[in-house]
Amino acid sequence: MDPTIRVGEYCFNALTPFDFLINHLPARGGLYVFLILDPKNGFRVIYIGETKDYRERLTKQHHKYALCRLKAGGLGLFLAICPLPYATEVERKRAESRLIQTVQPEYNDQCVERVA
Repeated sequence: MDPTIRVGEYCFNALTPFDFLINHLPARGGLYVFLILDPKNGFRVIYIGETKDYRERLTKQHHKYALCRLKAGGLGLFLAICPLPYATEVERKRAESRLIQTVQPEYNDQCVERVA
């Protein structure tokens, strides 16, 4: 069984409960997704983001954490990361924007800032 999941054109690490993974994050940047368990369709991406440092960004103080946690209900909020240690901020933002346009997660703003 492949330990990764595919979201758009990117491979993310295996799904992990948010509360567990936040204590084991690398201090580097990349993409991340919040997922919930959809009893009818398996896991569903509800938020996509990018960061220069997972440890700084992915905390319970994240601006979408409470909303995503509420949506997850008793089934739990999950997190998956796609490290891009050599990507620049512009490259990460482009990747994030492409993924949001492809997946259209419900908790990302409809208008994603485009990076030239």
